[in-house]
Amino acid sequence: MPLALYIMEQASQGKINLNQKLKYKSYITESNC
Repeated sequence: MPLALYIMEQASQGKINLNQKLKYKSYITESNC
């Protein structure tokens, strides 16, 4: 499973707090540019 999808899945299940989710989202966005 791609890392981005894994993170989103975990976040949607509440296993990752909002701050971490935003941090990962920023990382994913930057790395995809």
